[in-house]
Parts: sequence; C-alpha cells; structure tokens
Amino acid sequence: METPRFISYDYPEEKAAIQEMLEELRLSLASLDLDRIESHHLYGPKFTRVDDGKRIGAEEGRQVERDLFGAFTQFDSQFEDVRIDVFEHTALVTGLYLPEFEIGGQTNAVKFYLTFLLVNDGGQWKIVHEGLFNMPTE
Repeated sequence: METPRFISYDYPEEKAAIQEMLEELRLSLASLDLDRIESHHLYGPKFTRVDDGKRIGAEEGRQVERDLFGAFTQFDSQFEDVRIDVFEHTALVTGLYLPEFEIGGQTNAVKFYLTFLLVNDGGQWKIVHEGLFNMPTE
C-alpha cells in the first residue's frame, strides 16, 4: 500500500510559512499586544488549550491568555528544537518554549514542552490547539 501524499510529502512552502508565523507570534508576545496575540489563534468550538494536563475551551483559553499577558510588564521568549509536520491544511508543531517575563517587578524564566495544532485558514496558519507542559529547570 502506498503512503498517502499528505503523510509522505514535506510541504516546504507551508513549513516556511509556519516558521514565519511562529516568529510573528513570538514578536506579538514580546509586544504584549493582546489583540495581536489573539490574531494567531482560531478560537471556536474546536479550540482547546491544555496547561499541565488541564484542558479548557476557546473562551476560557482566550481569557487565560488575556489575564496572563495583561499582567506582564515585560516578556521575551524563544522556540527551540522545533519540529513542524504538515498534513496539507493541518500542521503539528512541537518543541521547547522558553519564556522569560517580568511580573510584579520580578523576572522569571520557565521551560515548557509545547504542542500546537495549526490549520490553514484562508492562507494563514492559525492555532486551534495549544498544549504547554512544564519542564523542570536546572
């Protein structure tokens, strides 16, 4: 049996567009512009967010991000060891996410294992699922 194209083809143009989207997301987060951050998501009935095992839907996920990023006075982050797998109009992004932020005058750094499920919505890649899992820092 032949492997379906959406599994075997690498989709280099789509991967490049997703890499660009991730950089735009990183810059949006650094700007702490809540509307710009939201613009990278496709909130709706199929949206999910998982934070260390707790799954929430679109509206609660949106509010979590607004509350969280609204409290920061400074934010910077990096994506590391990123893998992008494209399946035509859907993509899975996995990797390490390393944010450093200031809140209440204190600087903090954390490390997450990140998963994003993206869909291509009219030529733009949007997040429809995000999962963040704390990793121990040394």
